[in-house]
Amino acid sequence: MLLDEPTLNIFFAIFLFAFGACIGSFLNVVAHRLPRDKSLIRPRSHCPSCSAPVPALGLIPVFGWFLVRMRCQNCGVKVSWVYPAVELLCAVGTVFLFFNTLSPAQFVGTLWPEAALGSQLGAMRFQPLIAVLTHLFLFYTAVPLTLIDLEHRILPDVITLGGTPIALFLGGANVHLGWQGAVVGAAVGSGVLFFVAKTYEIIRGREGLGFGDVKYMALIGAVVGWQGVLLVLGLASVLGSVVGIFLGLRKQAGLQTALPFGPFLAAAALVVSLWQPLILNFFFGDV
Repeated sequence: MLLDEPTLNIFFAIFLFAFGACIGSFLNVVAHRLPRDKSLIRPRSHCPSCSAPVPALGLIPVFGWFLVRMRCQNCGVKVSWVYPAVELLCAVGTVFLFFNTLSPAQFVGTLWPEAALGSQLGAMRFQPLIAVLTHLFLFYTAVPLTLIDLEHRILPDVITLGGTPIALFLGGANVHLGWQGAVVGAAVGSGVLFFVAKTYEIIRGREGLGFGDVKYMALIGAVVGWQGVLLVLGLASVLGSVVGIFLGLRKQAGLQTALPFGPFLAAAALVVSLWQPLILNFFFGDV
């Protein structure tokens, strides 16, 4: 290889950080415009208060917010801290998810075996790449879905249903899951949550879960399989209960605090996708 491994790691980390920050900038646009039925392309980024275009410096991911002094340069309205926070989250998350799954040397060896640092790396093919793409796919869909669900209490079909074919492809390409496992996972994921939602609605006489959550579970189930679905639903329920109790007590609103379930599904899906074998082995032994 032209670069030694430590230098290659540094270059990859810098590139992935910048790439993730740019993705985060785009996901900010998706989260703001998609539920408002606005184009994701035009007009260019502008102040939501006065519609003045964001200056070039303000478009720099993460740092642009500081360079424009956290305000619109035309009307002086403060720019939300959420924008740079999402960009930074995506930047750091991209670096973490990549390096947690495979090293840059393994990545090079997966695509170009003859360029690997060692023969054993050259023998590795596309499974590590499929794994990291799966993690990033779940992460990049989770971010806008979480932001939209928190603000609008919806999970747009264009992401959940539109992303399900991609999830099925990634699940099918995973040798530990396969096409049958991906399809079964999607069916079990959406089916279980649909059953829970309808049962709650019949018993309580009101909707407890939106059907956006049902569609989202089809996407998640396609990449984690039916066993992963059970883990995701269990973990999401625990997270939602803990946060709901905490907020209910803090606001003195009792334990009936209504929370969107999408963010908890998103967080649980990422955890299960990353560490599903460890979780299954912890609870059920060698599976």
